[in-house]
Amino acid sequence: GRRGRGRAGRGASVAMRAADEGNCIKLAVYGKGGIGKSTTSCNISIALARRGKKVLQIGCDPKHDSTFTLTGFLIPTIIDTLQEKDYHYENVWP
Repeated sequence: GRRGRGRAGRGASVAMRAADEGNCIKLAVYGKGGIGKSTTSCNISIALARRGKKVLQIGCDPKHDSTFTLTGFLIPTIIDTLQEKDYHYENVWP
């Protein structure tokens, strides 16, 4: 995959990793807290959707940053949903 690095705020870096699999591009954004990962991800998702692309954005932030920015309201996070279902990652990965 390709790797790009951007700069945000006081010298903090955001790393992005993209994988192009046919007609599907998977993009992961990671870095320390408070540097604009959710905002950047939302803006990319909105821009692609406005160009007619199908977009699935999965945010695991317990603060709902991406969810609220994209929808304007709070819905349960993936973490909330997994906790409700009594999910244990140990059952998936040894």
